[in-house]
Amino acid sequence: MIGILAGMGPYSTGPFLNQILRQCELQYGAQHDIDFPKILIYSVPTPFYPDRDIDHEQMLLALDSGLRELESTNVNFMAIACNTAHAYFPQLQSKIRKPLLNMIDLAVEALPFPNTKVAVISSRVTAESQIYEKQLEEKSYEVIRPLWQNEIDQLISSVRLRPERVKEEARFLIETARKQGAEVILLACLDLSSVKEYFASEIPLVDASEVLACNIVTKWLETQSEMKMRRP
Repeated sequence: MIGILAGMGPYSTGPFLNQILRQCELQYGAQHDIDFPKILIYSVPTPFYPDRDIDHEQMLLALDSGLRELESTNVNFMAIACNTAHAYFPQLQSKIRKPLLNMIDLAVEALPFPNTKVAVISSRVTAESQIYEKQLEEKSYEVIRPLWQNEIDQLISSVRLRPERVKEEARFLIETARKQGAEVILLACLDLSSVKEYFASEIPLVDASEVLACNIVTKWLETQSEMKMRRP
């Protein structure tokens, strides 16, 4: 069984589940209800507020509690459906025994070209944590840093409150990245994954949540194969 820690934010959980189900169709041809994996989703309330600083102690406590709840069930491995939460990945992984997929590592590994210029579109909290930027620079990518966080924040808000403005605001970000010389765009916000079609351009785009969904299904297939081999 797959364990997903979600709820960050609550409205991104449903679209992320759809990405996992779509990967089941793509990777092994899932069609009927019985073909899809067992998935346990725990939507955990977290102390995140867009207009104030994160209380890291309380956030870590909420995430740790959620993972422990999942681990107490029969899940074989876990994933966190949130980019920002991965700022605490080392602490979280050290407190559990079940495997925990690392969204940041997987997204960077999925970039199509090495040593290229990458623009990261993420929430303000994710951007301030620098979790993607540090990993990218360690892997010899050049990170493009446009002064566009206010516009990204506005787009994330529009997805929920002003959908008629989403396309125009997304195109602005693409044009900004292009003018800054970006060769790849890394979309690192689950709230924006549901509107990524508006980011379509000549610049390749890697969606971190789609990469995580893909690897969840791949890991599940590997687990299934290992379990079959152990049976007499």
